[in-house]
Amino acid sequence: MPVSGGGPVATRLDALLAAMPVSGGGAVATRLDALLAAIPIAQDDDVITRDYHNSLREAILELASRTGGGPQQATLSFAPILTSVDRVNDWVVQLGYASKPIANDANGWCEVSLPHGLRVQQFGVVGQVAGTNVGSSSALQVRLLRQALEESRARAIVTVDVTPRPGTIRESEDVRDQSELTLINTAAYKYLVQAQLLGADPGAQPPDAIVNIYAFQVLCGPA
Repeated sequence: MPVSGGGPVATRLDALLAAMPVSGGGAVATRLDALLAAIPIAQDDDVITRDYHNSLREAILELASRTGGGPQQATLSFAPILTSVDRVNDWVVQLGYASKPIANDANGWCEVSLPHGLRVQQFGVVGQVAGTNVGSSSALQVRLLRQALEESRARAIVTVDVTPRPGTIRESEDVRDQSELTLINTAAYKYLVQAQLLGADPGAQPPDAIVNIYAFQVLCGPA
């Protein structure tokens, strides 16, 4: 068992495991029992050494692993049920996806449910550009936002910029910011996704492609 800073706790744990009575099934008492027994009992005037910290740490990690409370990582996928931001340039919401002709603008948002206490590590969008004539100057921007419960202003956590081209859209951005902004706190904030399509320049031959958004994805990991 690795112990930070040295091996006294591991030695004590080995001795406790060896000394524990054998059950009728032939197995020693559980590892958790041994870890709990290995935690020293502090007395007045004792010098608190690394043994105290390390033994307590090992027991807590064991408890966390048994209850599913250890470090976790999960990719969450959300359907783009986009509500209009300006009530003019709406996305067309279908069953499980949103679409818009590439020659038009669109601006919409939806709420996403993220796990409290984890950290945002990556954000992405999955979709498709159907058709071959995408024109020029079109752009798709998707942002993961955080908004305080008592504020109207939302702050961007991460932005994904997509240049629409025929075929599948699968773009993502890693989040390297380790500040409080990326730590998920559902007690104080709600989390939103905004998807904005800037329509292509009509030009001599108007573009006829369709932009479909199928999903937003958020990768969350331990804080």
